[in-house]
Amino acid sequence: MSAFPPLHHLLLRPRLPLSLQPFAPLVRPSAAVPIRRLRLRLLSSYSSSTATQDNADDVAEPAPLATGKETSVVDVNPPRGTRDFPPEDMRLRNWLFQNFREVSRLLSFEEVDFPVVESEALFIRKAGEEITQQAEAELIHAIVLLFERLGVTSLDVGIRVSSRKVLQAVLQMYSIPEHLFTEVCVIVDKLLKEKGLVPDLARQVEDIVFPLDVELEGPASKVVSSLRRKGRSVDLIEDKRLKWVFKHAERINASRLVLVGNSEWERGMVRVKNLSTREEYEIKINELC
Repeated sequence: MSAFPPLHHLLLRPRLPLSLQPFAPLVRPSAAVPIRRLRLRLLSSYSSSTATQDNADDVAEPAPLATGKETSVVDVNPPRGTRDFPPEDMRLRNWLFQNFREVSRLLSFEEVDFPVVESEALFIRKAGEEITQQAEAELIHAIVLLFERLGVTSLDVGIRVSSRKVLQAVLQMYSIPEHLFTEVCVIVDKLLKEKGLVPDLARQVEDIVFPLDVELEGPASKVVSSLRRKGRSVDLIEDKRLKWVFKHAERINASRLVLVGNSEWERGMVRVKNLSTREEYEIKINELC
């Protein structure tokens, strides 16, 4: 009589805990185990205590494990008072910040940075003896310079109270209820883009590198690394059709498309297509810049 169950019994026994020692005693977990983790459990040997049983086929199957919640719910929304910035918003934000910094440099301001999280007392105390309610002509001049750099004139903007209540009052004049304030702001943002009042800041990529064969993905990565070391902004595209790559390059306003092909790579060269002039040529890899 075999001391241990046949192999087919081991394969049919579910939910046996993993043991790093052969025939280690079976330890039944006391806490609930999520269903998703149960799927990852591996088959293990029976405990040595079952080796002395007269009939291995009569080994009792472990009782089903108690299961808790399958997965814990994770809130992916940003914390209160914060927001996400997708790429198109970040391009606009960086454009504004660059103008802020340039105007500050012209006025000899220096840049500082503060922690993202501050003490609550700092925000509760909004006034004090050391805080004076007065405007500075230099700051007003900085605002004027900023508007000039942004292409904004007195015909476009004026000095107004920046208050949500004021805007809500204006919307109420048009019978728009307060609970639709956020939705209306989104619509206004879209209208600003449609009217061309927001600058078009498309994604800027200088080069797109595309291997024409799966085996050339490694060489294509070397081309990308070489161009990036030379200061070029490069995007590597893989597992796509060539037609899709061309459309993608036009969509993001790329300057060049670098194609890595078998015949060119064997000769130490790549094929480059200038997307603005439609000129196409071959060039040595070490001369590509």
